Amino acid sequence: MSDLQSNPGCLGRLLQLLAGGGAAGKGGEGPWPYRRKKYLLSRAEFSFFRVLQQVAGEASGGERVVCPKVNLNDLLYLEKGTENRMAWLNKINRKHADYVLCDAQTMQPVMIVELDDASHQSASAQKRDADKDRACAAAGLPLVRVRAARAYDPAALAEQLASTLAG
Repeated sequence: MSDLQSNPGCLGRLLQLLAGGGAAGKGGEGPWPYRRKKYLLSRAEFSFFRVLQQVAGEASGGERVVCPKVNLNDLLYLEKGTENRMAWLNKINRKHADYVLCDAQTMQPVMIVELDDASHQSASAQKRDADKDRACAAAGLPLVRVRAARAYDPAALAEQLASTLAG
């Protein structure tokens, strides 16, 4: 290997970057570092998902689909001409809805369901939650928060969802 390849210096490194020899982590050569996560949902999230799936189907005659972990950018958009566009996008950027109930025929989002565990007690988490609540309210997308528990009462959950949809 030549000295330029092993220790290219500033100009040599710049030429490498311009030629497409980007640094690792920026689409460089070599194997990509990604690995598949074992599960999409934690045990607690999956437990709630199963109850929510049952309740959403029964409460609507099987007309609702439950989608977990949906990016808010896939649910909300900014109106054309919005001032301070990047500041508004940053309020929802890299945030997700825990569960989205969608119409089974059209996949139109009907409601967001957030599962709140102990991590939602901090001031920063409460600020993020409030931003998410306000963004969804502004878009006319109902959002209901459910406190995480060891078990869930399907009838009580169905009532909570119905009352949120009603109004």
